[in-house]
Amino acid sequence: MSLKVKIFISDMGWGTLSRECAIINQLQATFKDIKIFVQLKKNKSAYNFFFRNKKNIFLKESENLIKWFPNKKGSIDINKTRSYYSNYSDMLKNWLNHNEKDLDYDFFISDILPEAFLLGSKNQIPTFGVCHYTWDWYFSKFFPSPVPFEIIKNWEKMQRKASLFFFPPFTPDSIKKKYINHQEVNFITRSKNYNQKLKKNKIAKILFLDSGENLNLTFFKKIISTYQFEKRYKFYHPESFGYFKNTTILKKGTFIGDRIKEFDLVIGRPGYNTMTEIFKFNIPALFLRGRLDPEMDWNLASMIGNELAGYVDPKNLYLKFKLIVDQALAQRKNLNFYKKKDFNGQQQIVKKIQQIV
Repeated sequence: MSLKVKIFISDMGWGTLSRECAIINQLQATFKDIKIFVQLKKNKSAYNFFFRNKKNIFLKESENLIKWFPNKKGSIDINKTRSYYSNYSDMLKNWLNHNEKDLDYDFFISDILPEAFLLGSKNQIPTFGVCHYTWDWYFSKFFPSPVPFEIIKNWEKMQRKASLFFFPPFTPDSIKKKYINHQEVNFITRSKNYNQKLKKNKIAKILFLDSGENLNLTFFKKIISTYQFEKRYKFYHPESFGYFKNTTILKKGTFIGDRIKEFDLVIGRPGYNTMTEIFKFNIPALFLRGRLDPEMDWNLASMIGNELAGYVDPKNLYLKFKLIVDQALAQRKNLNFYKKKDFNGQQQIVKKIQQIV
C-alpha cells in the first residue's frame, strides 16, 4: 500500500521537528511504501539536522501562518504580533488557495497549525493533530491578548474539525476538555538506547541551558567562572555562553535533546523535549523561570507540582551553588520517573492512524 502524507510544522523552535522525527521514523517502520512531505519555511536548518539525506522524506518550503514576535527582553511583543494578525482573514484565504493546489495526500499531520484542520476538512483528507498545547490556549494566557479574540475563536472552530488529536503527558486539562476528539498518548521521543540504570559519572557532568534570549546568562557566567575548577564538577554549556578555561562547549547547531542522557544534572529552562529526556533517563534537573511564556510556566508548574524537578532562583543558585547542586545530585539514585513503556507515544499515534486511514 503506497501512501503520501504532508506534515505541517509551526516553525517555532526545534521541539516540534524532534517530535515529528519520532513519528516519521515510526511511520516509515509501519508503512513500507510511504512518502512524507514536511511543510515549513523558517526552520530549514532544523529540518536538515533531522531529515537531510533520509529516504522518501521531502521538504515543502512554504510559509505557515502561526507566528509571534519577541521584544528586546525575549517576551512576546504584543503590538507587533497583534499587527501581524490584523490581516489574518486575507492571509488565511491566500494560504488555503495556495495549499489547495497540493492535495494529493492520504492524510495530514498538524504540529500544530489550526489552518491545516480546515484544509483537511474542506477536502476530505484525514488530519491529525499532535501537540502538548494549542495556540488558542497559548495566546489566550496573555493580557491583553496578542491575537484578536475572534481569531482565537476561529482557531478553536478549525481545530474541532480534526480527525483526532494526540495529547502527550502534561497537556493542560482545559485543552483536553475543549477538544474531546482526542487520544491521550505516552511521551513521544526519538532518542534511543533507553537505559534506566545509567552509571553515575565519578565527576558530575552538569549541563547548563538558557532560554533563547539568554535571560539567565549573567548568573550562569558567574557560576561557571567561580566553580569551573571545582574537581567534583565538569560543566557543559552552549557556545552562546562564551569561552571559559575549563568547560566543554556544545557548538551551535547541536541538538541538546540527543545529549541529555550523558549528564548527571541539567540546569536551565523547562522545555518540553528537555523534560521528556530527563524523565526517560532519570536525570535530576533544576529549572529556572525565563521570560513570560505560558508554555514554560505550565511545564515548570507541572514538574514542580508532581515533584519531578526542583525550582531555583538564579541568584540563589549562584550564592549557594555547591549546596544546591550536591543535594540535586544526591537524588539521582532514588529517581525512577517512568517506565520504558511510557515513551512509546509515537507507536501509539501511528497505530491509531493506521486504523483510520
